Amino acid sequence: MLKGDLDNRLDPLFYSEDIFKFLKITSFAIKKIREICTFAKSGFGAGKQDQNLEGKGVIQIRPTNMDENGLLKFDRNVYIPENYLETNNAYVLSKEDVLFNNTNSQEWVGKTAYFKEEGTFLHSNHVTVLQVDKNIIQPKYLWILLNIYQQKKIFYNICTNWNNQSGVGIDRLLSLKIPVPSLETQQIIINIFEKAYALKKEKEAQAKDLLASIDDYLLKSLGIVFPEKVKANSIFFTHFKNVQGDRFDPFYHKVEFDILETSIKNGLYPIQKMGVFLSQINYGASVKSDYVEFGIPFLRISDLERNEIDLSEMKYLPESMKKDIGNAIVYENDFLISRSGTIGVVARVGKEFNGFAYGSFMIKFCLKDDALIEKDYLSFFLNCGLMQKIIIRNKIGAIQGNITIPTIKNFEIPLPPLSIQNEIAEHIRGIRATAKALENEAKEILEQAKAEVERMILGE
Repeated sequence: MLKGDLDNRLDPLFYSEDIFKFLKITSFAIKKIREICTFAKSGFGAGKQDQNLEGKGVIQIRPTNMDENGLLKFDRNVYIPENYLETNNAYVLSKEDVLFNNTNSQEWVGKTAYFKEEGTFLHSNHVTVLQVDKNIIQPKYLWILLNIYQQKKIFYNICTNWNNQSGVGIDRLLSLKIPVPSLETQQIIINIFEKAYALKKEKEAQAKDLLASIDDYLLKSLGIVFPEKVKANSIFFTHFKNVQGDRFDPFYHKVEFDILETSIKNGLYPIQKMGVFLSQINYGASVKSDYVEFGIPFLRISDLERNEIDLSEMKYLPESMKKDIGNAIVYENDFLISRSGTIGVVARVGKEFNGFAYGSFMIKFCLKDDALIEKDYLSFFLNCGLMQKIIIRNKIGAIQGNITIPTIKNFEIPLPPLSIQNEIAEHIRGIRATAKALENEAKEILEQAKAEVERMILGE
């Protein structure tokens, strides 16, 4: 390689493959982002001391607000007090801003979102805002293109690494070369994506409706009827005999919880405490997050979902930690339940997880061989909305609530005959399978659109 071929980089990874070979064959104009950009600015940092921890104020958009497809999500938000707007008004987002994730783990640098929300939003220092000259490029096209770059690992290759973080600074981003078709071609590309997103959203909505129907089916099958909305009074009364030797906190003794528990007892089938079914129940391992590339597979609370375990971000512990892990190992047909964070998430362990360690924010429990309860039925019931309310009732701790082993043993489970349990479990498995098929269709629709657009833009 000649000195004149160097692109302001000396590290070998950047030149290990021709990541920009498509620029040599495209029929579109090639421009640097600074040539089509009218504004570029990163946001401001906000530590815990700068945030409103009660969920009030102005949302500060962070990389965690961007999903893998570059769509904004608001399930985990950071709020900044409104009085910060007086000194940080320059960081208020405008419609059609392009939001670039400039700092993250290496594989996620470059996630990009298109901003179209109503209301006032700020952005963090890990997000760079780009505004463009609309006579040359449409913001949505740039959004689509930057996400393609991210998925093609272009940002993975060009980012700088430091202190376990990776990033692409504004100067490097603005120097990036991109293909810029005519505005008409850009609109065709945008239309392909928007059609795919609309179909994806439709399929996902169908899947969500199916999954939402599970609770109604389950409770109806068990003959459990409870008010859809129990009136929550700010003041209520209970007899001292009901709290003597028990908990004194008002939350636990709310009237609506008593109504929910009574509704279970008044169902079609007898109730049994869960401890009767258990042969073993253990807390997880409290270990340092010293992850390695290969080693002991380790399940974290973030891997636990309702009725399933997600392996998409698997972590491994060093073999040297075997002693620290002890008996915090799972095997097929064990159960895991989250005891902190999002409390009460339950999943049955499949055979693919045999021998995995699990973390301290989870509790494992195992059923007796002769327990007269269908395993999936138990998982489905524990995850239903009614049971989740009761689990939350029984959490302890003010700052970071959690549930304990004695609490889990005292869960009251309706016990139909095994034939009924099997019928319920099989029906719910069918609903979940149909919903999963719809979700997969939704993903495939989007992947096909991405492939079509990549061929148009990159010629690949």
